[in-house]
Amino acid sequence: MTEQINLLGYADSHESNFVFVDFFKNQKLNLLLLTHNLEKSDFLDKINSFIMEKIIELKIDEIERNNIEEVLKEFFVELNWQLYAKFRKAISKEFGLSLLLVIIYENEAFIVQFGRLLCGLLKNGKLSQIGRDWQNFAIKTKEELFLLGSKDENIDFDIYKVTLEKGSLLFALPSTEIENLEKLGINPLSLKENILTLYEKNKFPYFILKVGKSVLIRRKKLWKIHRNRILALILALVVFISAFYVFYGKNWLEEKQHILKEKNREYQNNELLEKLFETQNQLQETINEIFKQNKALEIFPNQKIELKKSWSKELPFSVKMSPFFDYKQIYLASDTEILALKKLSQKTNWKRKFPANISNINLLDANRILVILKNREIFCLNRDSGKILWQKESEVDTTTCVVNHSSYQISINKYKNLDTSIVLLHDAHSITLLNNINGKMIIRYQNSGKIDFVSEFDQLEKCIYIIEDKKISKIGFRVLS
Repeated sequence: MTEQINLLGYADSHESNFVFVDFFKNQKLNLLLLTHNLEKSDFLDKINSFIMEKIIELKIDEIERNNIEEVLKEFFVELNWQLYAKFRKAISKEFGLSLLLVIIYENEAFIVQFGRLLCGLLKNGKLSQIGRDWQNFAIKTKEELFLLGSKDENIDFDIYKVTLEKGSLLFALPSTEIENLEKLGINPLSLKENILTLYEKNKFPYFILKVGKSVLIRRKKLWKIHRNRILALILALVVFISAFYVFYGKNWLEEKQHILKEKNREYQNNELLEKLFETQNQLQETINEIFKQNKALEIFPNQKIELKKSWSKELPFSVKMSPFFDYKQIYLASDTEILALKKLSQKTNWKRKFPANISNINLLDANRILVILKNREIFCLNRDSGKILWQKESEVDTTTCVVNHSSYQISINKYKNLDTSIVLLHDAHSITLLNNINGKMIIRYQNSGKIDFVSEFDQLEKCIYIIEDKKISKIGFRVLS
């Protein structure tokens, strides 16, 4: 029998510590998200918004229960590298943040835990520490804490699965408050009051859940109870009525979540941007016609962009197709080999040889790379290690040549500093950037060697990668005006 789960209390978001609660009666799935930072900054507020947007995009409520652990692992591996790219360019006291995500299906909770946020379960008066051991946790180093977005290596974490039985209490709070809570006492009767006592002294993210309906015990001779307790009961009744109105009347939290989802969809819609470009073109043509000039007026001045080589690296083979990349690695292919380079150090992470020539490469979801050979064999590899996950023989022709990226558009969605989208062209010895509104050249970069291949635009590193036979180089973009 499924027991009712009640949300006894949770913190407000404050000073770059974010609390999101999607918890309603009779919902198929309930969600709680806490983030914890030791400082307040606009950068960390943006990080919290970014995490919330990514979780909304994940559409957790559409994921089957038996797939949730695998999906969450893939999601947080990818999120870790996205945050790593942001944190390593920011000025912050700490590299990464603490996060706790709890997803509840009926009476089963899936818990993801990073950093200082700890979770506990009180059942039959006994405390179970979920995840890592709480002992001496408050004095652990950042390396031992494992903050989300802090590791430049393969991350490995567990998703904890907890069955919530009747009468049990599930709660979470930062490790910095655990010692103080233990002094006050961790027991079912006073847990909520003790956490609130600490919260009033120093605000921090927390939540408390209780499984099973609360039972009101009628006491005899109520008139003998102290006057302050009667007032407290009246105040609690007022709070209960207010909460009832919020949950079953306006349903404020659900409405806010809906608004957030709609804003996210609106942000992804590029139709408005395309209309703006069309209007710019029409306006330019109208002004030219009015003044009857052969030379167009510069209503939208040319932007200045600098292209500069950041680094070059010699390779053990000749590259035969355009480079591929993700958040942490660049993938290079010869006729029969693939080599994975780390972006930051340019060191080889792994290399794998195949029994036939490579026809195509595709980066799949999360942590997989698909390699298609010209003999119709298909291999699926782990991106971090190059380990073969599966292989099979294709029933379709796999001999199609890979298309070289000789020209493509770099939109302002990919590079926010641009005034307008630009077009990249390349030939054997140069790279040219054009304004896509008026076709004017912004810059031409001359390369000393012959350019064989050019990658797509890397929006995290703000660069492209060029191949010169057995050499790869990083060409950085910088908007000057």
